[in-house]
Amino acid sequence: MDRIELREYAFGAPALSTIDGVPAIAWTGTDQPSHLNVASGGDLSRLAKVTLFDETSRVGPALAANGSSSFLAWTGSDNPGHLNVASTADGWGGYAKHTAGVETSRLGPALACGDGWLFLAWTGGDSRLTVAASNDGGGSFPYMMTLDEHSGAGPSLAFHDGTLYLLWAGTDLRLNVASTRDLQGLTLGAKVTLDERSRFAPAMTMTDRWLLVWTRMDARLGAMESVDARMFSGLQMLDETAIAGPALAVWQDVPVVAWTGTDRQLTLASLTEAPLPTDAGVGYVT
Repeated sequence: MDRIELREYAFGAPALSTIDGVPAIAWTGTDQPSHLNVASGGDLSRLAKVTLFDETSRVGPALAANGSSSFLAWTGSDNPGHLNVASTADGWGGYAKHTAGVETSRLGPALACGDGWLFLAWTGGDSRLTVAASNDGGGSFPYMMTLDEHSGAGPSLAFHDGTLYLLWAGTDLRLNVASTRDLQGLTLGAKVTLDERSRFAPAMTMTDRWLLVWTRMDARLGAMESVDARMFSGLQMLDETAIAGPALAVWQDVPVVAWTGTDRQLTLASLTEAPLPTDAGVGYVT
């Protein structure tokens, strides 16, 4: 496992995406009053960082991208914690907040996008999970479904081949994966409940197969794989520990996991024997 420790520290979980082919990571800083940060670049040891000085949170943000358009979501540090969505059509340096809705959460939200849709999920104050969909780039979320599912943590999302996947840790701490192809009705079905447990939502991404990573009850990271996002096998125990859930993305065909360590330092690692992707000609800064 190729890994790199970033010289950045975070509250909660980080978020990963690929913006216009370039790796990107978002997190809530440990500064006061906990500003949001986004960084990108081909050289992972020297990422270019932008701090959103007008935006703060007490939990980790969510990040999603489609080409050069990227989206950032977070739970504000106000009381009761309003959900916010911002976007930029030109990479990652100039997010404009255009959705600051009435929905609230005390936990971090999740984002996914594809096929012209942007999806947002969160755990409400009553611990129920809600999924919402936007077809205007996050300007509004006219399609929304509150599920009869509960969690003590924020959820995560994945989108692939026209199917939306929602992942969460139930109140019994068991991991769950549900999916839907109904992108307007958002009626999630085909729920799979795993025997593995966590205090946080797992993360899932697609390479030639589905990869699932989660923070175990002993704080160590675990990983499994699946061909259909229903039957998971091949349990791996990663020799890493985290204080929150992990984030997953595929960078230049390499599956990459990010987490906040027990020392709050952000760390990136390849999930395979392949090295972490570095390309000094893309997004490189001095």
